[in-house]
Amino acid sequence: MENHQFIYPILVSLITALGLVSISLCIAAEFKKTKKKDLRFDGELCYLPGSVAFELGIGGLICLLMGQVIGNLLICRIFFSRDHQISSKDKKKPTINSLICVISW
Repeated sequence: MENHQFIYPILVSLITALGLVSISLCIAAEFKKTKKKDLRFDGELCYLPGSVAFELGIGGLICLLMGQVIGNLLICRIFFSRDHQISSKDKKKPTINSLICVISW
């Protein structure tokens, strides 16, 4: 029996939660972004007042990046571990999986 049988479901749940938080923050940032009516003109220059949309977007980006890193480390751990035996018909599988990981970035 494997010693770490609960680690993978916990990590997958963490990745899913980070993805949902990222989506929620990005949607909230879209609703909080500055509108055209917020544009101010002071005679010479135009400026937009600050909004929380930037911070929400950065928070969403950080959550997405953390989920991406954890997911790729999990995939690399599963497919490139030393105890993972590769049969003759599955030799292309690690190459395909590593290609998908690279494309996901």
